Amino acid sequence: MNPRDMKALHDAHLAAEARQDFAAIMATYHDDCYHETKATGMRFVGKRAVRLQYERLYAAFADVDPSQEVEAFGDDLLMDRGVFRGTVTGELWGFTPTGRRVEVPFARAVLFRDGLIHAEIGYFDFATLCEQAGVPLEDARERVRLIRQELATAS
Repeated sequence: MNPRDMKALHDAHLAAEARQDFAAIMATYHDDCYHETKATGMRFVGKRAVRLQYERLYAAFADVDPSQEVEAFGDDLLMDRGVFRGTVTGELWGFTPTGRRVEVPFARAVLFRDGLIHAEIGYFDFATLCEQAGVPLEDARERVRLIRQELATAS
């Protein structure tokens, strides 16, 4: 894909995320897709699993408000960075809501295939998110480990 087309699709994807429109979000994904978060080691493979990732995210952060600050393009690749903002109003990795506001810098690689998003790979500092969310880091690491095991057995 050329940069113009990647940007247009990614902008539509971000707009769907802002509306929390799961059908529109998933319409931007290739059937053979995945969503990976390096900080947690979680990888959601396939449209059903990717949608679950979004449902969990919005359940934890109902007011999620990420900002995209910079983007760069390569061969079927968009790299961006920004700030993830949201309030922990729902369950996060099994922890009860803390009501704490987070503002965590992130970077993301978005891979494209056949005119759609093939993958999103996100990078952020796990310890910073836990601290701001009011979640004990070691407890969060253990819960995320258990979720990874759950994901591995589900696929």
